[in-house]
Amino acid sequence: MANSIQTQNRTRTMMRLLSNELLKELLEKYGEQEQLWQAVGECGEFIAVCQNYNRAKKYKHRTEQLADVMNEAADVFFMMQQIRAMDPTLFDQLCSLKELKVLRKLDNEKVKEDKS
Repeated sequence: MANSIQTQNRTRTMMRLLSNELLKELLEKYGEQEQLWQAVGECGEFIAVCQNYNRAKKYKHRTEQLADVMNEAADVFFMMQQIRAMDPTLFDQLCSLKELKVLRKLDNEKVKEDKS
């Protein structure tokens, strides 16, 4: 798994993380259920802006800018941190499994490319 070694050795740029104190305060104030509903809303806004951005790009009329996409992505990213705060151990385990799955897929695709 050459890609996994490269990934592990590569310096990763850190995204802006909310503090544990703020995450705890948000969960205590709003509760898990409300934060999950908020995440649904933020994901919906992200989907809509991505669709509009892609449509505008395809038809060469830009009403949505990349900054609009990034703005909604930041909202989703912050909500995902709040969801992670509900059970960090489980979330991190699942992320590790997802990463391994992607690395295996990339390695398999690389082997197929090398054979052709």
